[in-house]
Amino acid sequence: MHPNTEQVKSIGDYNNLEIEKSIVQVKINSNGGGLESSRYLPILFSGFLLFCIFLWMEKQAHDNGGFLRIDWLNAINALFFALAVLSHPTLRQFLNITTSAVKGVVGIMIQFPLYAGTAGVFAASGLSAIISNWIVNLPGAENLLPVYSFFAAGFINFFVPSGGGQFIIQSPILFEAQQIINSGAANYNPGTWLLALSYGDQWTNMLQPFWAIPLLAITGVKAREMMGYTTLVMLYVLPLYLLPLYFFG
Repeated sequence: MHPNTEQVKSIGDYNNLEIEKSIVQVKINSNGGGLESSRYLPILFSGFLLFCIFLWMEKQAHDNGGFLRIDWLNAINALFFALAVLSHPTLRQFLNITTSAVKGVVGIMIQFPLYAGTAGVFAASGLSAIISNWIVNLPGAENLLPVYSFFAAGFINFFVPSGGGQFIIQSPILFEAQQIINSGAANYNPGTWLLALSYGDQWTNMLQPFWAIPLLAITGVKAREMMGYTTLVMLYVLPLYLLPLYFFG
């Protein structure tokens, strides 16, 4: 696990990193520079979005029997977005400051909406049902569904390195597979494959350091400088995951 002595870096080597500090100064000019430099466009955009949020919340409250039954997560996300735009004089300043603030995690921000789109494709196309039927027809699926779920989650984690995004995509497939198996002799509790999915995701996280991206950006450590350690951890914990899933799943 340990690299050669001359390649070892101490914590002190990273303490001398220069942290980039930039103040974005944007000249506010409503008479030129295009729409992105207009001081009125953020107000119009945010006002329209806030109005749409109000209408949406009113409809949700009417359809679901009160404001307490609204999907507040989506409402809060949209509300913060509208307020963020409104708090900047121009859209150009908003974009510049946002880019500077999130450059370490911009990949995460781009990927998460794509996960929702992928989940929609799986559900609407019927692909979830096809894969579910393929899983239950694997040899010994009635007894090995947690183990199959574990390896499937570990594999998918390379392409969807997010626990929440992976759950959105994979959980409908596993739930449907469980329903098919439960219609026969076997009877699985949903918590079993849920744990298997979580274990598989965490297992290959040791080889897919998506979770470490913000930390690596802050410290200046490169992913390859930690992969030797985490890869061995991944191999070591494999039986610790599989044995309970096989014998108690």
